Amino acid sequence: MAVPKTKGRPIKFPPTPVEMLRGASEIAEFIKEDAKKIPELVKREGLPAWKRDGRGPWRALGFELQNWMIRQQRKYLPNAKRDADLDTDL
Repeated sequence: MAVPKTKGRPIKFPPTPVEMLRGASEIAEFIKEDAKKIPELVKREGLPAWKRDGRGPWRALGFELQNWMIRQQRKYLPNAKRDADLDTDL
């Protein structure tokens, strides 16, 4: 099978599929959160999820959610020692 070229570079077929998550429960399962928190996370934490015309189920792309989780980790990781200390105080 011939591989088409663009400006001397081969194009890979098929392209890597993009995982689409549909519904608050799928998104919540992916990021390990409660489905009821999805709207709040979109508003307050910039969770990359959307609804078409503000209606219907929440939608998100898997790779964008992974990037968001990495940003969340970097944001909250400096507090890890403090949080661990609070857990031992219980």
